[in-house]
Amino acid sequence: MRASPPALLLLASVAACGGGGFHNGVPEQRGARSFGLAVGAAEDGDYDGAFGKAVAIGMNVTSLSLGWDEIEVSPGTFDNPFLAIAEAYYPPKGIGVVLALSPIDTNVLRVPADLQGLPFDDPAVIARFDALIDWVFTQIPTLELPALSIGNEVDVWLGSDATAWAQYHAFFTAVRAHIASVRPGLNVGVKATFRGLTDAAKTFLADLDADADSIFATYYPLATDFTVLPTTAVRADLDALCALFPGRPIELLEFGAPSSALLISSEAVQSFFVHALFEAWDAHAEQIPLVFFDWQTDVSPAQLSQFEAYYGSSDPNFLAFLGTLGLRTYTGSGTDKLGWTALGTELLIRGW
Repeated sequence: MRASPPALLLLASVAACGGGGFHNGVPEQRGARSFGLAVGAAEDGDYDGAFGKAVAIGMNVTSLSLGWDEIEVSPGTFDNPFLAIAEAYYPPKGIGVVLALSPIDTNVLRVPADLQGLPFDDPAVIARFDALIDWVFTQIPTLELPALSIGNEVDVWLGSDATAWAQYHAFFTAVRAHIASVRPGLNVGVKATFRGLTDAAKTFLADLDADADSIFATYYPLATDFTVLPTTAVRADLDALCALFPGRPIELLEFGAPSSALLISSEAVQSFFVHALFEAWDAHAEQIPLVFFDWQTDVSPAQLSQFEAYYGSSDPNFLAFLGTLGLRTYTGSGTDKLGWTALGTELLIRGW
């Protein structure tokens, strides 16, 4: 990809400062690393255009997240169009998909209604999810799956309930064994928050992740009130996460920082987080094979309202976080924020 004039100017600025996204003053080249991006169309609805921009900047992995109950529409009956769409769209373009199939999605239980109330390790629950897995794989026979997550940020729902954790661990272990029998070699794990992995659910997740292929983490450098932390937190936090799991591959399946002034941020501050992430990634390039940015584009006001209802929170800071997480704006055909330009620069100088 050729650098645009703004990207060249930013590159010169970063180099002159001797920092930015450099590790010990030198950018670590791409090597075997992959860069993921949650692609999203702007107000014009042009997904092909947004996808083209993402590929042009260096994306080689995107994502698809589905709740269990939006695939199994009634007991034993499976129907969801997005898997077949992904199978038709991405393989011809050489793009892999990080797939999340979620019985738990952060603070929302996505288990079919007739199974709710049963423990996760109940044989009926495991058998039904195994059947879902079988159906899903019939829909995506050639889709490249760099990672398959059984649940999204499960620590938020499971909390500190040791019994619930033990049940989910048993469920995951059984499901992972079934996946290995039908699609051997697939990289399977469970997405958890950075805070859960390093603090709130540290012991529970260490036990569960001992039976996973990789550590799947989501990381947003935010305080508990959703205001942004100093950019220096990114390197310190990734250092701490890697130290907790020596020798284990860690995949950062969500990373982002909002640009809202309400959260003590801005477009410029958001771009600084992009630089900080690449600097930290360079330092752990061998242990972190994949980093995923959320999101390419800010969500629409209608989608933000849907998130408000889905997560059950009207906290202005939470909504400002979700509403300004994109690296491009939503209005019209979308415009690049400073973070998008920074992303292009960081990828370019590493050989993407």
